[in-house]
Amino acid sequence: MEALVRGDVAWVLISTALVALMVPGLAFFYGGLVHNKSTLNTMLMCLGALAVITVQWVLVGYSLAFGPGNGWIGSLAWAGFQGVSGTPNPTYAGALPHVLFAAFQGMFAGITVALVAGAVIDRMRFLAYLLFGVLWSTLIYDPLAHWVWGDGGWLRTLGALDFAGGTVVHISAGITALVLALTLGPRRDFKRLPTVPHNVPFTLLGAGLLWFGWFGFNAGSALAADGIAANALFTTHASAAAALVAWMLLEARRSGRATAVGAATGAVVGLVAITPAAGFVTPLSALAIGALAAPCSFAGAPLPGHHPRRRHPRCLRLPWRRRDRRGGPHRRVREQGGEPGWHRRPAARQRLAGGDPDRGRACDDRLCRTGERGHPGRTPRGGAAPCGARRGGAGARHRRAWGGGVPRERPERSGRPQQAPGRCGPAPGERIRAPALAVPAPPRRG
Repeated sequence: MEALVRGDVAWVLISTALVALMVPGLAFFYGGLVHNKSTLNTMLMCLGALAVITVQWVLVGYSLAFGPGNGWIGSLAWAGFQGVSGTPNPTYAGALPHVLFAAFQGMFAGITVALVAGAVIDRMRFLAYLLFGVLWSTLIYDPLAHWVWGDGGWLRTLGALDFAGGTVVHISAGITALVLALTLGPRRDFKRLPTVPHNVPFTLLGAGLLWFGWFGFNAGSALAADGIAANALFTTHASAAAALVAWMLLEARRSGRATAVGAATGAVVGLVAITPAAGFVTPLSALAIGALAAPCSFAGAPLPGHHPRRRHPRCLRLPWRRRDRRGGPHRRVREQGGEPGWHRRPAARQRLAGGDPDRGRACDDRLCRTGERGHPGRTPRGGAAPCGARRGGAGARHRRAWGGGVPRERPERSGRPQQAPGRCGPAPGERIRAPALAVPAPPRRG
């Protein structure tokens, strides 16, 4: 049995606490970026993930990830922490208590599931997310950790280098978040509420806590208080600083000013980029890694005020996920010529399909604007329909109300000649002329 090294034990104890501090930091980071109504749910998702994954880690997670087994999965020899005590395990860390090594790795498992929470905010219920986290950790994270870090793992046997979790933590969480976002679809309030951070100080506080806790995340992965840990600590700091500076310069070039949310995002990008190589590279190389990672991430960031099209890949357009704006089943509107839903098509495709793209534009008719009853485009309940003044909203409901976009012919009530069916307002290219007013001649004097 190898003797414990008190300095190494003290450093890994502190690193374990720093990694645990990253979870509330992530909660503040995500909580400041979401809408006000989703803040508490978002923060509770992060803290709840750490709690349920800790229970799973004690029961079966640690044994599946680091227990003795084959190259693909560990056995249940250490289920319930049986055989995991204060005695060092020379296979993983001969100078640390075995239970301390297990606790340190358990914090990694908890924050990995918390990272996925950013993709399911306003998409998944809280209890469903916790259940998904337990299943995902058991079926995905634990086997992947065994491949890379476990004794006899096939990737470790091939010589894979992952100093602090670039593959096990960040790649697995990123791919899972992408798959969940594509599968669950857009958020409920997508394109309805402004997608702007509601509390920027929360985001900055969270980024600061993440930056502070990342020292334990990377430097603690050395599992000793030595030169490798010192190098990992400073390369982590250098990469985050370089990415933050690069992100602010890119923002200043695009919009003329740097933002606080952009600076926080750039720092996190640098921290993520250096994680798999923190103990293997020099500080100068860390600067290059952070400076190169920032433009790659910045290229995928949306422009201010830009909303991507609310469409999914063709393979993911599932019938049970199609919903209209009121939450009911999606209804396609059958128009003239049998073409369904022409109001959802671009103007060029409407012309090719025989539709009229001008009917989606704002109506210039006075009766339509004022809501008088002589206008043929009134809804059956008597309310005024602005005939596409708001694309896809009132215009689409107006077309559905009148059975497919063709307004019902109504008797003339205002003395105005009835317009052609299917159109309200002037024809394309028609110039609106004001009616000539008869001005009486001034009376002659004496």
